[in-house]
Amino acid sequence: MEIESYLRFFLALGVTGGLIMVFYVGLRRYLMGRSWAGAGRGRRLQIIEVVAVDSRRRAVLLRRDSVEHLIVIGGQNDLLVEAGIPLPDADTLSSPDRTEGKQP
Repeated sequence: MEIESYLRFFLALGVTGGLIMVFYVGLRRYLMGRSWAGAGRGRRLQIIEVVAVDSRRRAVLLRRDSVEHLIVIGGQNDLLVEAGIPLPDADTLSSPDRTEGKQP
């Protein structure tokens, strides 16, 4: 009878841990991208893109107001690669490069 009580205990522990994990993942997805400090105001800081450089470092493109900054984070130290990048024009983003695919 003791083995049954141990089995029941570990089964209940596993189910409880699973429910906690499901709640955690759901809450994290729901709250992702929401800012408690900036509620009601326009957001000034955005993460535009994140690219893995290697197993430890990531290149992050940040936008603050109307200026972008490229940084590399991770590893032993963080590095500001380029600051003050102006925003690209909307025409540049929407239209493909016209020279691409043409042969002389």
